[in-house]
Amino acid sequence: MKRSVVIVFFALMLVGVECTSLPGIAELHSWLRLDPNVSVEALETRLEGFDDNNVWQSTDSNGNTLVHSACFNPAMPVDVVAFLVDGYPDAISRTNSPDDLTPMQAAIRTGKSTKDDVAFYLLFKFPSLAEVVSSRYGTLLHFCCNSPCTPKLAEHIIELYPNALSMSDRHSNLPLLSAARRMPLETVQLMAEIYPSALRFENRNSVTLLQGMTLWDHSNLSCRTVQVAAFLIEEYPEALSNPSWRGWIPLNNALQSLKPIHLEPRAEDVTEGAAVEAFVDLIRLLVNHYPVPLFRGYSGTSQDDTGMTPLHLAVDRQVPLEAIRVLIDAAPMALRLKDARNRTPLELGIAKGVSQDIEQLLSNRSEWLDTTFGGNQRCNATGVVGEE
Repeated sequence: MKRSVVIVFFALMLVGVECTSLPGIAELHSWLRLDPNVSVEALETRLEGFDDNNVWQSTDSNGNTLVHSACFNPAMPVDVVAFLVDGYPDAISRTNSPDDLTPMQAAIRTGKSTKDDVAFYLLFKFPSLAEVVSSRYGTLLHFCCNSPCTPKLAEHIIELYPNALSMSDRHSNLPLLSAARRMPLETVQLMAEIYPSALRFENRNSVTLLQGMTLWDHSNLSCRTVQVAAFLIEEYPEALSNPSWRGWIPLNNALQSLKPIHLEPRAEDVTEGAAVEAFVDLIRLLVNHYPVPLFRGYSGTSQDDTGMTPLHLAVDRQVPLEAIRVLIDAAPMALRLKDARNRTPLELGIAKGVSQDIEQLLSNRSEWLDTTFGGNQRCNATGVVGEE
């Protein structure tokens, strides 16, 4: 009984110590992370009330050191970060939880595509950071291109550690794939020029760069997307016909993975109309360079998908009307092809409850096809129709 009382007494004492010491530390971290007017002078004043050893090595509830907290502040002056790093250099290799971010990664994620002063300072102070590989994020170049960081910072990381261009992350993807999804065309071209083998690289799932960017890049559709896709096609046209382990080619990827939310712009300079236009241009680019699959049934990932042509997929995913028009113009005979459930694109659209505009387009074009060619028609891989 006495032992239990003693344990409880000491537990309460420990809780009391935490409650009196944590608020000050927590407030310091919060101030560093959120205040847009942090300065070295103001920081020195705040540090006067703390024990030197404890405060420099302190962390908040998420495992962030003072250097982390400073790097998460987009308005943080470089001299404040330098002051904190000098006070606790080991912080540069510490990771927080649950994101496993180092201060360098925090600076990149915070600066993103507009501000990289702190990241440049850290690389100047610790050039070896460019060579650090994370089991979660891959190389620093992977992380930078995924954030995305500024092209200038990505190029500097490449200068410090060009070998990163040939290294795979935990998904067996090269940094160039991340760059193709998010970075400007000029950065993608630079990376391809330094390491041209990346253009033909396939990950463990047989996913090429073109497949990868058409499958996942819809979160930030813009003119940049189409420009990068055109560059990849020019450098490696065979990627248009290379199927992934799922049997998908880039055209099917683009149609299969689109969801309406992907057309909601994420970047301030990309309007919804521009995102839709970019998607249509991407489909047009893929179709113009490789029209063969327009007449092929698609072995999808579920029974409902099986046997779908690209036009079926477009109708099923209810992609923008103009993208469906592009597919029909390229291969009007696809209107008569049926999926594994014996449905034409029009019949699939009616079953799916597509918009009136899409149903009207499919109906009008189907009627035109019947009127013009009747039952005697043939088609070839370029979408040309004629009499038997």
